[in-house]
Amino acid sequence: MTNGAEGGEGPGPPRPLATTYAPSHPLDLARTIRPLRHGSGDPAAVLVRDGAWLALTTPLGPATLALARTHDGVSAHAWGPGAEWAIASVPDLCGASDDLEGFDATRHPVLHEAARRFPGLRLTRTNRVLDALVSAVLEQEVTTIEALRGWRLLVGRYGTPAPAVVGIPTATAASAPRLTVPPTAAGWRAVPSWAFHAAGITERRWRTVVGAAEVAPRLERTLRAGRGGPETSRLLRTLPGIGVWTAALTTQTAHGDPDSPAYGDEHIARAVCWQLARELLPPRVADLRMAELLEPWEGHRERVVRLLLATGVAAPRRGHRLAPPPHRSW
Repeated sequence: MTNGAEGGEGPGPPRPLATTYAPSHPLDLARTIRPLRHGSGDPAAVLVRDGAWLALTTPLGPATLALARTHDGVSAHAWGPGAEWAIASVPDLCGASDDLEGFDATRHPVLHEAARRFPGLRLTRTNRVLDALVSAVLEQEVTTIEALRGWRLLVGRYGTPAPAVVGIPTATAASAPRLTVPPTAAGWRAVPSWAFHAAGITERRWRTVVGAAEVAPRLERTLRAGRGGPETSRLLRTLPGIGVWTAALTTQTAHGDPDSPAYGDEHIARAVCWQLARELLPPRVADLRMAELLEPWEGHRERVVRLLLATGVAAPRRGHRLAPPPHRSW
């Protein structure tokens, strides 16, 4: 990677830190980083056609990170106290440490075709455990719409404005979205209970969020074990309110775990069963059946799920979609 420098002599605004990451493998940047955005209204992440704008909480402070796909790789610029950390995270965000060894897509024709269509889909690794865990907790036992609303309201109100985008061409800077950096561990601990309630977060879930924030350093130390795995999941599940499903969602993005499918997600289970076996099953049965169907790819089961979901093929719907219950606004 080639790095620029923040600051510098002479008049004008400081330059951002910059790098160009040249992957040694095919890279579909859009599909690789898609899990980093929590819905179209995410105040901390905006995906654009050829890249993304991200607001990050880093060990060095807040950062704004811009990623753009170019002909020779991924161009990255970062601003703020956490810029150096953000720049160093770019290869992992782009799947550089994702290891496909032992993955055999030819075991099933549908998966083989998905792997052929999306050779650049890599598994991202954010190295930010608390952010991933909080968003997963907010998704527990609610609809996706409710979970995204809770994240949007809480981050928007209790996060901090992302570092300003300066020192680049005016047209590019003008197109930068206004982002909000998610709360730090101290920030999550300071959110009042009424604010969680107003965002539709039940007491059990907000207590789980606050409890996780109280042991944030311990959570981040799980990154030392590599790309997740059973021991990392076990450590996360020692926290009250964290089960197998929440641990899986956390390690998928924070650690880049290729073998942590989210058992317990009705839509994913039914989609996998439909694509791999053409079986249309009720939710609980589908979850057990998905576990059976994914066994041949142990070590890469989340990779299989990601590839199948990338095709956009879902199980046929049964019945009518239920509307989520209303919550009071701020």
